[in-house]
Amino acid sequence: MSKHGWLPTTLGPNVSLIAMSNRQMKANADIIAVVTVKEKMPARWSTPDAALPKGIQIYESVNENGETEEFMSMMTNNSEFIYADLVLEVNEVYKGENVPKYILLRAGGGTVGDFTWRHVEGCGPEDYELGEKYLVYVEEDSGYANELGPNHYGLVYPFAKYDSKENGKYINWAGETANLFFLDFF
Repeated sequence: MSKHGWLPTTLGPNVSLIAMSNRQMKANADIIAVVTVKEKMPARWSTPDAALPKGIQIYESVNENGETEEFMSMMTNNSEFIYADLVLEVNEVYKGENVPKYILLRAGGGTVGDFTWRHVEGCGPEDYELGEKYLVYVEEDSGYANELGPNHYGLVYPFAKYDSKENGKYINWAGETANLFFLDFF
């Protein structure tokens, strides 16, 4: 592995996620659907030319086990990041109108060259398997990444991706369960 093979990013001091209920996720979602992963595009930087952004600083620290760890500091104007697009086949729609057969999901995280960035546990491109089904709550991307085209969606919240389980239940990476039978009631 190269010197900069694993570079976790610290998003900021004391960053935490505020819980979002199923009702809030449903309200924010443009589409709620069961999807199958059909294709995973290569990861890339969010710069217009997909090149390594200027201003990245790399530093090392020693963890509690005495091991050297590398970190990168994002010192760019637009808070550049690594992402990968996923082609999802829509199998069942629970919310959304005129939903196409395939949607493009932009997932934060991935590896480009010697740099690996992990956005949030459970919802990065490495957390999706080809051919697997997931329940997702997605919204059209209207943020900075939207300028990179093509039209795509993002999860409404990191907990808005559920892995398929038996008996019509889906579970997200935080251990929360969604039951499709009750989807219309929350």
